[in-house]
Amino acid sequence: SDRINTTWLTGDEELAAAIGSQAAYIQQETLSLSLENGAPHHAAYSETAEIDEATVALGITKVS
Repeated sequence: SDRINTTWLTGDEELAAAIGSQAAYIQQETLSLSLENGAPHHAAYSETAEIDEATVALGITKVS
């Protein structure tokens, strides 16, 4: 099955802590080989999402 690398970036400390503490689960459920805190790469598919009142930028790149 296809695998991806995922990046995320948020200024919300509570959301960042939640992503960090659930990183292994998020990687498993999304088939991500990596889950990195940082701005989406220029070649990534990216979206901005709102979770409650927090905003997070997500980037996904397919691993060849």
